Amino acid sequence: MGCNAENIKMKIGFYFTAQKENGGIYQYTQTILKGLVSTKHEITVFNMSKDLDASVIPGKFRVVELIGKKNPEMKKQTSVSARRKVVEIIENTLIKTHFYFLLNRLRLWRARSRAQIIDKEKMDYVFFPNISDVSVTVKTPTIICVHDLQHRISPHFPEVSKDGQFSWRELTSKRTLERASLVIAESEVGKEYIQELYGTDPKMIRTLPYLPPDYLQLQSTEALSKIKTELELPETFFFYPGQLWPHKNHINLIKALIILKNKGLNPSLVLSGARKDKWGIYEKVTTMVKENGLENQVKYLGYVDNQTIGALYQLALGLVMPTFFGPSNIPILEAWQLNCPVIYSSVRGLKEQAGDAALLCDPNSPEEMAMQMEKLLKDKSLRDTLVANGRRKLDQWKESDFSDRISEFLKEIR
Repeated sequence: MGCNAENIKMKIGFYFTAQKENGGIYQYTQTILKGLVSTKHEITVFNMSKDLDASVIPGKFRVVELIGKKNPEMKKQTSVSARRKVVEIIENTLIKTHFYFLLNRLRLWRARSRAQIIDKEKMDYVFFPNISDVSVTVKTPTIICVHDLQHRISPHFPEVSKDGQFSWRELTSKRTLERASLVIAESEVGKEYIQELYGTDPKMIRTLPYLPPDYLQLQSTEALSKIKTELELPETFFFYPGQLWPHKNHINLIKALIILKNKGLNPSLVLSGARKDKWGIYEKVTTMVKENGLENQVKYLGYVDNQTIGALYQLALGLVMPTFFGPSNIPILEAWQLNCPVIYSSVRGLKEQAGDAALLCDPNSPEEMAMQMEKLLKDKSLRDTLVANGRRKLDQWKESDFSDRISEFLKEIR
């Protein structure tokens, strides 16, 4: 008797590591999980995050905790704190002495316990929303999302290359892609990068573009006024949410403010995002602000909650995001959703993502940034046009489209 493949229910594992401080990747991970649950397959979440929010996921699914204190099997292997301290000392020593090969072997060895728990569950596939140590060591067939190959594209940035970062990223990317059953890119340009850098068969790669977070909604005038007062926000300001890492390009953005100041224009800039002590540039940014007399123009808020960040988009004259990294990013989608005009980098991938819904600038050119900021300052009709174009682009890719595409992927590999 024949069997209809459409009705075969598979056992799909989902490896959840994202935390809220990861910003857009956390939301992307949650959205993929929602899409998986809607497929009606049997979903098991292997959780490594304190921020897994099961309440927003429709339907029922199992959760297997991989955090030591929550899983007896993991606890047996992590119960001795002295052992953990010894491993940390060894890792730090290997980093200082540049023995990255041994460091990588140690990290993969430590991942085996999690991989073994996943393999024991006998999943048909395990879905990884990003490349990890477990995506290399697990034996179950994998579906892999690839967001970031910047260690190959922009290796001069320390956050993707220093202290063994390049070696680790290259090892996990190469091995994971070699054995994946299906590879998912966030854009067509992302797909091209995977093919170009790792020779992955294009027939094995699919695209699943980002969505704006569903928790960001337009707020009332009263709510906006309250947040504006509480944070002592300026009347007119540009906004940039981004951790203070070199690739986010805050330095050139401050230089653009200096250019505008020398022209008699004094727009304010509000920044949000974690400081990131390792490889961070917080001290460099604050020093630059003080040396150029911009203390009254630049306001740093640190990490802010979802309601606040939504209000900042609504209150801002525009989002300025001169990042060097792509191929696509989520903040631009957040801005479009909240009617905030956008100034964006013109690097490969980002200009394709933006289309006609953003003003583009060379991230290496403070002069171009200043020019585009001046345009937004002076031209309300331009701001309105960018907002309308952004809303139109969002209408072309909805959550239902996102879920449908995940269903298509699973039908293909089934």
